[in-house]
Amino acid sequence: MSITIHDAGLQFDGHPATRVRTTAIILHHADAVSCTVEDVHRWHLSNGWIGIGYQFFVRKNGEIWRGRPIDWVGAHTKGANDFSVGICFEGSYESKDTSMPAAQVQAGKELVSYLLGLYPGAVVKKHKDYCATDCPGKYFPFDEIAAGVSDGGSAPAPEQPAPSHSLLVRGSKGEEVRQMQQRLIFLGFPCGPCGADGVYGVGCVCSVKAFQHCNGLVVDGKCGEKTWAALDGNPRTACPYAEIPINVKKGSKGNSVRWVQWQLLRCGYDIGDTGIDGDCG
Repeated sequence: MSITIHDAGLQFDGHPATRVRTTAIILHHADAVSCTVEDVHRWHLSNGWIGIGYQFFVRKNGEIWRGRPIDWVGAHTKGANDFSVGICFEGSYESKDTSMPAAQVQAGKELVSYLLGLYPGAVVKKHKDYCATDCPGKYFPFDEIAAGVSDGGSAPAPEQPAPSHSLLVRGSKGEEVRQMQQRLIFLGFPCGPCGADGVYGVGCVCSVKAFQHCNGLVVDGKCGEKTWAALDGNPRTACPYAEIPINVKKGSKGNSVRWVQWQLLRCGYDIGDTGIDGDCG
């Protein structure tokens, strides 16, 4: 599913931990009849936070706006931030807004379906399922939005990639790079400290190399047709080197070294042109 996500270029006062799992999508209302993603960002900064706590913000006119980067731990649901994505909807659906505009409902359904495609198996929940709150409000059309865009109430599976995927290399930028990074992060391959920022930098190259090595592909750090196919297929995500590294030092060889090299690659470090060769030279 393809959706349009607007970016306000929000600036954050720091960088939280990267989320390592996503098992829930949590829906909120802003408890404000009229507001923007910039308003919420400003409110949260005034709380002493690094910025907006939600990953997405849905306007009443149907626009979807990016909040904090999708792979960052959020600040929207106490006790659930480290395993969830938060979506905030403009409006006050407990008392002031007694119905949601059709454009906002549709945008919410499409965003939920998009996220369930990124995170298969995740559940859609209300803020009040985790905390003592009325959020997202008694007039919030939760069941309709949580059902996504399919008739049966479950989100559609991610679409198969088109054969015309762009070749992405170091220096590439844009939404397609961001989508690739989101998929890599979901599979357990961090893309450097900036996360899914839409910029194919050094950390992204290292992450692609680690993914390629794990999945038996040519390790060149470029995301071409075969790497795209592996990302959207049923890729391996676990480290193939199960041996626990003990006393690895210069001159060590074998799977212990490969395990360390693998973890370094996943964390965005450049281990040299020889890659995962099992030799700690």
